[in-house]
Amino acid sequence: MLTMSVIIFFIISIFTNSYVEQLLTDQSIKAGLTTSTINWHCLLYKKPIIKTSMAHFNMLQKFIT
Repeated sequence: MLTMSVIIFFIISIFTNSYVEQLLTDQSIKAGLTTSTINWHCLLYKKPIIKTSMAHFNMLQKFIT
């Protein structure tokens, strides 16, 4: 009975990890498309560029750690 519980727990863990990994992959693809399609040259001031850069840096930091 213990073996069956371990197998079920293992299958649920694999499913959960795969699901979360797929969500993160989808979100990173969306973020990549958004950042690559922004008209960076149309930003008028340095302040919005700095804010956007810091937001992107914070997002990367959260995904990496």
